[in-house]
Amino acid sequence: MSITQSNPRQALTKARRRFALNLSLCITLLAVSYWFYYEGEAMVEHAAAPSVAEPEAELSLTEKAYLAGEITALKEFPGTMPEYEEAWVRRYSERAIQRNRLFDEIDETTAAELAEAFFQGYTDRFEEYYDTSAARAFGYAFGVKFNPDLEGLLPPATDGALRKNRRRLQQMFDIPDEASWRLFCAAFDAGFVEGYHIIQDGVTARLHSDKVRLFDD
Repeated sequence: MSITQSNPRQALTKARRRFALNLSLCITLLAVSYWFYYEGEAMVEHAAAPSVAEPEAELSLTEKAYLAGEITALKEFPGTMPEYEEAWVRRYSERAIQRNRLFDEIDETTAAELAEAFFQGYTDRFEEYYDTSAARAFGYAFGVKFNPDLEGLLPPATDGALRKNRRRLQQMFDIPDEASWRLFCAAFDAGFVEGYHIIQDGVTARLHSDKVRLFDD
């Protein structure tokens, strides 16, 4: 008799976790595809929402376009990019605005202004790079605190926890500005999804009845 036959409950639990993990990976792949197709549209839409616990003023379309340019530049490692060429960057900026649904209702004049703002944001940060590996690892560590068998198939939202702890996170991970913060949050969420379906040494089973916190202290 096989181990699976002698332990049907264990086999069922493993099957459920395998299904949950596969579904999570599919969702993540779809999200990544969505990002590349719209060239950062999700990041720009997220920029419209306050990113700290206190209310913030709504960003203008120009500010959102500039922020999108910054984010796009920061996520590209300079060593893998060709030398800066203004004509190419301007064409890229125009396409980025045209493909972003956030700017669907604008006229040609406004579109040109937003393309210029995107171009300026991209240009200002072209030589820089924000490494999100630490953010992803931190999100993973937070994700393993939850037990998917107890919390449900999909992980809970993390946006509130990030906003609440923004100042501390900025200090810990040397996050200098809004564009870097957006990239940190996206990487944290990606790591969280990966860790959510992992149970390490029964930690999640012990913590399920306690309030799960972002920091252990």
